[in-house]
Amino acid sequence: MEIFRLLCLLSLVCWSNQQPAPLETCEGRPEVEIPQGTICGVHCPDGPVEICGKKVEAVKTRKYKAFSGIPFAKPPVNELRFKRPVPGSAWSGIRDGSWPSPMCPQYDMAGFLSGNMTMTGQEDCLFLNVYVPEGCTCKRMRLPVMVFIHGGGFVIGGVEGYLPDKFMTRDVILVEIQYRLGFLGFLSTDDEVAPGNLALKDQELSLRWVQDNIASFGGDPSKVTIFGESAGGISVHMQMLNPQAKGLFSLLGGSSGAEICDFF
Repeated sequence: MEIFRLLCLLSLVCWSNQQPAPLETCEGRPEVEIPQGTICGVHCPDGPVEICGKKVEAVKTRKYKAFSGIPFAKPPVNELRFKRPVPGSAWSGIRDGSWPSPMCPQYDMAGFLSGNMTMTGQEDCLFLNVYVPEGCTCKRMRLPVMVFIHGGGFVIGGVEGYLPDKFMTRDVILVEIQYRLGFLGFLSTDDEVAPGNLALKDQELSLRWVQDNIASFGGDPSKVTIFGESAGGISVHMQMLNPQAKGLFSLLGGSSGAEICDFF
């Protein structure tokens, strides 16, 4: 067992830990204050969506505000590796919300067909993105919230692979979350050394972050819907069965996956 743990730890040595430089001012950018600190987002223009460098006229959106790379947990490294996630600490200065969320460690699938797959991502990856439409036409004081859990077989994926534009045509706030993948997210020694199912605990903590902070973005914490596809769909089902997640969401929707899938 000790040798196995050592091999697991040695495989993590090269994974980086990058953070955005703090800002001195938001300079006209959207600004939100939460208990962790101040974060500056960016204004995203309306018009056709650009996918792979090509504008898709069939999918149009309106202007919205994007806040990316928000840490909802402390970096799961060193003594926190293979441990339950811990709520994120306050940051110094003003956080740059234009910084993309780094993916959790995974194989780069671009080399899948060539057989030249390499590892990418970093362990400090428990981040989420928040998207808020501008010019809301609704009469509600606060907007309903949709929390997306990405798929990828619990071994690949992240929030940066999904466009928020389609959702921004509606009066809804979109939150995209990340969670640990592969053995970092699911290894268990059936004790406190590695309690297991950490990916699901990451998801649960992100939902607690939404409850505590989404009102600052104009969202209604009592109207949270979680949804996902593939591994995200399985995750939605698991959170429905999770007694610790009671009260963290009111609606759910999943596709292409359920708790009984045999690869889970």
